Amino acid sequence: MKVFLSSTFLDLVGEREAVLKALHKKSASTLAMEYFVATPTTPRETALEKLRNSDVMVLVIGFKAGTLL
Repeated sequence: MKVFLSSTFLDLVGEREAVLKALHKKSASTLAMEYFVATPTTPRETALEKLRNSDVMVLVIGFKAGTLL
């Protein structure tokens, strides 16, 4: 199963690490920005492609808004 992890980054470092650790413990294939490599596409396009190719999306929600850019 491919799991796409999404959240704001700077305010949820500990939470993201906990989720990633739990997913790795379950041997889930994890699609998270920490593992993205350089591509000729924009970060948005890369993330959307990874999301489309995933089976599940885990959204970690905190108190900080993301960016529209």
